[in-house]
Amino acid sequence: MIRFLRSALSVLVLALSFGTLNVFQIFSLLIGIFSKPAMRRFRFYLAELCSDVCIWWLVRVYGMRPKFHFDHLPPGENALLIANHQVFADVCVLMHFGSIFRRVGDLKFFAKDSLRWLPGPGWSLWFYDSIFLKRNWDSDTSRIEKTFAHIKNNDLHFWIVSFPEGTRATPAKLAASTRYMQTLGIEPLRHHLCPRTKGVWATLDQLRGRVEAVYDLTIDYHLPKAPSLWSFISGTLPNYSLTVKRYPISEVPSEPEAQKQWLIDRFREKES
Repeated sequence: MIRFLRSALSVLVLALSFGTLNVFQIFSLLIGIFSKPAMRRFRFYLAELCSDVCIWWLVRVYGMRPKFHFDHLPPGENALLIANHQVFADVCVLMHFGSIFRRVGDLKFFAKDSLRWLPGPGWSLWFYDSIFLKRNWDSDTSRIEKTFAHIKNNDLHFWIVSFPEGTRATPAKLAASTRYMQTLGIEPLRHHLCPRTKGVWATLDQLRGRVEAVYDLTIDYHLPKAPSLWSFISGTLPNYSLTVKRYPISEVPSEPEAQKQWLIDRFREKES
């Protein structure tokens, strides 16, 4: 009964947090009529406040003690973040990471197009200039170019988040990925899907001169099976770890084929 009540209270806290966030985000549109910079500063503050509330709940109420292992990350640096993807809860981990460096308001995700219509987290992604994809490169290209043009024209700071696997790694998808990599003559990955390079390539190409580094994030829940989002909400998730390696942009290949191999190598390292 205590666990049920605590979980119900968690759902209420999350719903109120995101609901209140969306209300103030909509209000920020009025601020934008008079000053776009003021609107962005207001939204940045809202993102930090909301994440602080959620993280306080996980750490103080549930007693979570995640472990972080970071390379030196220069303050205010613009970067592309690549991460392995297991469950929706991965976003919570990334929010926690962003809050440590006060960069939650700079997080911009490559996300499924259907999420933009989801009140709460989906609307928040839209307000923070995330890139919504339909998984069709021809139709997605214009959206990516429009978002990146907005970032460049307004000189916005950013941490752009990409899950190169494209989706969560289920047993069926891992089997399909293995077959695909074998047809290409590449040694298959054991625990990750073959990373896709189009989103990574588009980011590094169109934001050339703005992206200063690539951060390689490895999320590890130390479980044989990835936990559900409900594990976060109910407080039954064991302590996770996040490892972040920084690669200066000068160390990342610019040629697509070399970039693809570089990305596969990063995911192979996650399995070692």
